Amino acid sequence: MEIAVNQYPSTNPRFHLTELNNLSVLETSVGKQSKAITLIQKAQAYQLSALPNLTGAPVTMGMEGC
Repeated sequence: MEIAVNQYPSTNPRFHLTELNNLSVLETSVGKQSKAITLIQKAQAYQLSALPNLTGAPVTMGMEGC
């Protein structure tokens, strides 16, 4: 999945953002937290540049509201 997300990103910005998030979840599930954090940071930067007015799919880190 990493090759698909990085070398062949979706042309739809929302799908690419979702793919980055999904890859982050997979990396976390196999114990690669630092790589997952890097992917989340990449997703945040991508969201701000490609979709500055995006509603309904915010990318956050940590546990908000806890």
